[in-house]
Amino acid sequence: MIRWLYATLENRSLAFTLAAALLVAAVPGVADARPWKPTAEALALDYAQIIDQRSPNEMVLVMWLAPEIVADDEESDLARQILADYLVVAVVHGDISDLGQITFRKVASLDARTFGNTSLAPLDTGGLPPAVTGVISIMQGMFTQALGAMGQGTNWFVFDGSPVTSCGTGGFSIPYAGEVYEYATPIPGCP
Repeated sequence: MIRWLYATLENRSLAFTLAAALLVAAVPGVADARPWKPTAEALALDYAQIIDQRSPNEMVLVMWLAPEIVADDEESDLARQILADYLVVAVVHGDISDLGQITFRKVASLDARTFGNTSLAPLDTGGLPPAVTGVISIMQGMFTQALGAMGQGTNWFVFDGSPVTSCGTGGFSIPYAGEVYEYATPIPGCP
């Protein structure tokens, strides 16, 4: 797992993808582009990000850290297992001024529900096993370092992930700020 964490920090592909997502949200027409020869991880990552450009001055980014966004190799097995056991969701809610400055809202709490309308239990990160806390801390640090203010404005939430299987049948929703964001499973990139 340590190698995976260092590799993630080194290549910063996830952070770069989130920065690109913010750019896509801010520049009309760019979202219509399609990836060329995407890998299974790229398909999963593309699906895991929801960009809601609410107006020219407001955007919401919801991201599910699904296990399939991590490379399927021995070095990443523990990280993939953690992301399978725990539902990790990031929310960025930004307000864009007419001068292009972005401020980010603090999101105090978040709800998650299965498609069967079962509420997923939010977990206090202080009570999680050290390996889980480590992965989440590394992701938070990576986002903050690579994305600056956007990384600092990313709000992280962890839920009991046992009712949701990314490559199984079903899904979950995230009701937030008057909208319900949905993730149907199986997600793209599943074997």
